[in-house]
Amino acid sequence: MFSGPMKVNSLFISLIREQFWPLLVLFGATAFIGITLQDMAAGLFTDQEGLRILLHLMIGLTDLGEGLLLMLFLSWAVARVHPFKGPRFLNRPFDRPYLSSFFAEYLRALASTLIWALFLLIPGFIRYLQLTFVPFIVFFSADYEKGEVDALKFSTSLFKKCWVPVSAVIIGTTLLSMTLEMVPFFYGGIFHSIPIRVTFQLLNYLLAIWTYSFIVLLFEREMKRIQENP
Repeated sequence: MFSGPMKVNSLFISLIREQFWPLLVLFGATAFIGITLQDMAAGLFTDQEGLRILLHLMIGLTDLGEGLLLMLFLSWAVARVHPFKGPRFLNRPFDRPYLSSFFAEYLRALASTLIWALFLLIPGFIRYLQLTFVPFIVFFSADYEKGEVDALKFSTSLFKKCWVPVSAVIIGTTLLSMTLEMVPFFYGGIFHSIPIRVTFQLLNYLLAIWTYSFIVLLFEREMKRIQENP
C-alpha cells in the first residue's frame, strides 16, 4: 500500500536502476535534439518567423515523443520491480498486445483535453488532471482488459477520490519544470552554457520519473481501495 515519500523515492530509484540504459539513451537523444533546435530557433532573423514556428513545433513533438517513450519504459519497469497484485490488476500486463490500446486511449485523452482547452486554459488543465490515470488503466487494469470500464471515465472516477495529492504534485512539478526550462533563457550568461542547460534538462527528466513514481503508487492505492470496498 502507498505509504508516502519513502516508498515513492524507493520506487523512483528502482525504476532508474531497472531501465538505466534505455532511460539514458532517451535522455541523451532528446536533450541533444532539443538544445540543437532551441539554438537554431534563437539564431533566426525576425523575417524567418515561419521557420521559427516550425522549429518550435519540432521541439514540441520531441517532448511529446519523449513523454510517450518515458511512460512505456517506466511502465515496463514497474511490472518487474513493483508488480501489482489483486483481482483488479493484470498478472502479466505486457504479455499481450497493448500498444494499439495505449495509443488509442492516449489520443482520446489528448483530444478530450484539447476540446476542454478550447473554452479556457483552466478547464483544459483540469481535464488533463482528470485523465492522469489513463495509461495505468490501459496497462494494468483487468477490468479495462475485459472491456468493463472506459479508460477516460474510470480515470475521472479515480481522480475524484484523490484529487488533492494528484493536483498538488502535478501542479508543483509542472511549475518547477517550467522554471528549470526558462532559467537559461531569462538569465543567459553561464546559465545558457551547454553543461548548465543539460544539467537543468536532466533535473527535469528525473523530476518526470519521480512524478511517475508518485502517480503510479497512488493508482495502486486507489485500485486496492476498490478491491477492498467494491
